[in-house]
Amino acid sequence: MSLAQLHYTPAPAGPDGPGCARTAVTPGTPPSVLREAVALLGYEPPQGTPADLCDERLRALPKALSCTALSDGGRLLARVVPTGSGQGDPAGAFHAHAVYLPPGTPLPGGAPPIAAWGAPEWRTQAPEEAPPPLAGFSPSAVLDRAGLTAFALARSAALPAFFAALRRVTRGPGGGDGGASGLAGAGPQLVVVEDDPVHVARWTALAAAVLPRAWAHALTFTTYTRHPRLAPQEILGVRPEDSSAVLGDAEHYLVLDASRPGAAGGPGEDDVWARTAAAVWRRGLPEVFARAEALSPQPFDAGALAVVAAEAGVELDSPARAAAAHLLCERPAAVGGDRWEALLAALCPAGERLAGTPVEAAARARLLGVLTDPLPAAVLAPLTAAVLTDAVHEGGPAVPALRPGALPEPLRRSLAAGLAGPLRRQLAEAELPRALGLLHLAQSLEVDCAAVLPGVADRLAQALLCAEEGTATPEAAGVLRDSRWLRMPVLDALEERAVADPGAVAALLRRLPLDLDTERALPHLRMCAAVAAPGGPGPGVTDPDRTEALRSVLRASGTSLFAAPEVLPTALALVWEGGLPSAAAARLLVKETGSDVHRAAGTWRTLVATALHAPADDWAAPELAADLLRCFLDLLTPPTRAALSLRAYAGDLGSGRAAADEDWSARVQTLRAEAGEVPAVVVEQAGAALAGRLLRADRPEGQLYSLAATGDEALLAAYHQAVDCADGRERLRTGAAFAADCFVAWHSCEGASQAWERTRAALLDQVLRPAVRARSPQEVLALEEELARVAERWAERFRAWNRPGAFGRLVRRWGGR
Repeated sequence: MSLAQLHYTPAPAGPDGPGCARTAVTPGTPPSVLREAVALLGYEPPQGTPADLCDERLRALPKALSCTALSDGGRLLARVVPTGSGQGDPAGAFHAHAVYLPPGTPLPGGAPPIAAWGAPEWRTQAPEEAPPPLAGFSPSAVLDRAGLTAFALARSAALPAFFAALRRVTRGPGGGDGGASGLAGAGPQLVVVEDDPVHVARWTALAAAVLPRAWAHALTFTTYTRHPRLAPQEILGVRPEDSSAVLGDAEHYLVLDASRPGAAGGPGEDDVWARTAAAVWRRGLPEVFARAEALSPQPFDAGALAVVAAEAGVELDSPARAAAAHLLCERPAAVGGDRWEALLAALCPAGERLAGTPVEAAARARLLGVLTDPLPAAVLAPLTAAVLTDAVHEGGPAVPALRPGALPEPLRRSLAAGLAGPLRRQLAEAELPRALGLLHLAQSLEVDCAAVLPGVADRLAQALLCAEEGTATPEAAGVLRDSRWLRMPVLDALEERAVADPGAVAALLRRLPLDLDTERALPHLRMCAAVAAPGGPGPGVTDPDRTEALRSVLRASGTSLFAAPEVLPTALALVWEGGLPSAAAARLLVKETGSDVHRAAGTWRTLVATALHAPADDWAAPELAADLLRCFLDLLTPPTRAALSLRAYAGDLGSGRAAADEDWSARVQTLRAEAGEVPAVVVEQAGAALAGRLLRADRPEGQLYSLAATGDEALLAAYHQAVDCADGRERLRTGAAFAADCFVAWHSCEGASQAWERTRAALLDQVLRPAVRARSPQEVLALEEELARVAERWAERFRAWNRPGAFGRLVRRWGGR
């Protein structure tokens, strides 16, 4: 399509300032275009330009090429040059030659408007007749690929900032409503500060190359203006002396000062697309942008640009590689099968680890997951190697599972050599889930990690033990099943823990049965497995069953107590679930194993604890205490020896073996004092045994008085309790001989001690009297007869004591208060 031409020259200044007049126009040009052109076309030379210029200086003045949006949606492409024919007024000395691009119409040949810079079709004076439509513009020699590449290299530092600003100011087709004020409020404008408009033209050409085709055709610009605040275009070229007009107004103007070396930079550093575009232009590969547009129609798609740039051999930074990986994850079909090998090699260059970021590492790992099925392992090898390298270093993503043959042998050996050190360090320091993945990788690469395996195994064992009941453990089971390196170290770690906390290991084996088919001994772990098996001892199992279970568990250890006595504490803890066996079971254990095993295993302490903490009514405990005194006397501290002796003495008192000529109460007191902090059940049993023996009719003479004389509150309370219990009260009510014996004994010890007097009064008044009153007259008579057989005076005394109203007098008389 041909283009209508317009020619304008200065017009005398009017009330609104300098203007221009149409001198020639292609017939049929829309009137609205003619009207708007008057406001858009003009020229003002640089500040300080003298009024009279020679031809050489006139040609050196800046030339302006502009492309401006019009109200009808079209574009006005114009070149304005100074002519020096303004009657001494440089501001009015110009010639404007413009072409009209109707809405949606590009330049003939498809070139962007900036390509018309320096075209020979531009005229410096108006034709004498109406100009015909212009067929097009010849290519500019100034804006060829070589020239633009050289310019990009010269302005290399400013490229990212320029392209980042370009993203903000360009609005694409239909982005503005045109006219002199068409962009007002539409967004910021990009002000490029250069000494020469040809440099602005080159910047604009760089911009047109990176933009999508339609956006490049719609880009508005001017290569030179003295008044940037009045210019409506998106890219404004100004000289350094005119830039102050827009400085400090970042909301409306993005200023790129490229006129001085090192003056550019800034916001583009955080823009992945802008940095990638700059890298492409530094390589002089503008065709990359068109290919990126074909890959993704989305403007400024950093991923698409990075993919095509990588294929073209452009070296990318980490964020660009991450963007490329993200796009390939979303659209893997966009890349042909024959392109993958070269593309992945470019995105994952071999050699030293890339200075990447966690974002790039995660993107690469995700890409590997997307491509694992559709692409062969050989094609994926560079990506696989990069992902594995990322995974080894701290902060890398989760370690992927490798399929067989994922790495060619030479690459595997190379990776193993390079990653061996970091792998071992990471295995020693990483959290457990990551360490397990790294261990799988080490196996795949055949990296020797024997030195750090025990630490990983120890952490895995601890994690398994800490898992709550019902916690899913298939992953751990899979690791132990599949890792030929880790299985035995984990079993060894669990064996150690089975010694310290066998109950926790048994609980783990109930949740996660382990295969113990190995030549290793593992006696403690095997016992835990036996307890964890169905039918093992648990709550509610009776003591005889536990004794048999102990024998079974010891057999499961696969060793002998005499060869490995250290298994006995583990077995005891497992069968009695961390508690103590009963005294009867403990006696049987000593009988079956002998004392030497317990000495070697240290379980004699468990036996002692059983003897001292068995319930007060467990009369096997005194027998156990006596056994322990015979077997382990040399191992016992004096207090423990005294406590066991007190418990054993309780058995002697209860069985009648205590010597009659020994002061029983004094003996109990002495042993209790020597024992110091003795369990209450031991004292309780000793007191009960002493009381029971003193309530027998065949007690030696003086033993009860000895107790009464001690004034020992604990022993007297035990005596009172032995009488004031269901059995004692029943004997007092029904047994005449027992009641008579108590009456005589309690009165015979009158005054032995104040504590005894309180006890005696309570027994007489609160225990014996209710029992006597519950008797029938015949039973009371029988009681009196029993007392008379002892001595008639006791019968008389009883009748006086039992006479109604007499009790208070008798108590006071006999010292009851």
